[in-house]
Amino acid sequence: MSYEVRLPVFEGPLDLLLHLLEREEVDIWDIPIVRITEQYLAYLRTMQELDLAVGGEFLVMAATLMQLKARTLLPGTSLIDEYDDDLDPIEELTMRLLEYRAFKEIAGVLGERAQYWNQIRFRPIAQQQLKPKYANPVGNSTVDTLWKCFQQMVADRADLLRVRQVQRREIDLQQTMEKIEGCLAQGPRTFSQMLPPQPTTAELVVHFLAVLELMRLGRLVAQQYGNFTDIHLQLCQVN
Repeated sequence: MSYEVRLPVFEGPLDLLLHLLEREEVDIWDIPIVRITEQYLAYLRTMQELDLAVGGEFLVMAATLMQLKARTLLPGTSLIDEYDDDLDPIEELTMRLLEYRAFKEIAGVLGERAQYWNQIRFRPIAQQQLKPKYANPVGNSTVDTLWKCFQQMVADRADLLRVRQVQRREIDLQQTMEKIEGCLAQGPRTFSQMLPPQPTTAELVVHFLAVLELMRLGRLVAQQYGNFTDIHLQLCQVN
């Protein structure tokens, strides 16, 4: 009676180490170097007995584990002193295992999603002949006909499209000051009463500057009795 020996296939030495730790049900941070090394070497011997090719990375990890095992069994020997790096080699191996396990879990999740979406089949979109909802608005018109209609429309609206130039009217500050003084000579007024009907922005600015200049010269008094209320103006009393 023949029998068949099957070995699990591992993607690399870290995958094999992670499998051995999970089988031993030990925490990655508490790696039993001696026991894990013996199990790791036993697996490699089994592969060689079955004439299976052993990758170079497996042999490198085996040499590393044997070195760590020897340092662990020798009393009073520090693992850190044997290496130039300040990081404990066992701690470094632990960090590599943690990183590999994280990537392996992510790869497993992505593989499950890919398998799920591979089982989904989408219904193909039927090739339907789309029918126009409305009749052709241009009828039998050609491009030349449409172009002539556009030219006629532009000609009919030439007045609307013509650019109008705005004439700039300059406002003299000195003349505005004289006008304000002339109005206030008849009695007190408000600032809004000094302005022309529907004043432009320029007229507002010039009239306000004229009031400020008259106040600076001491020829006018301005009072405001509340925020945003009109300004009351009157000429100064001449002694």
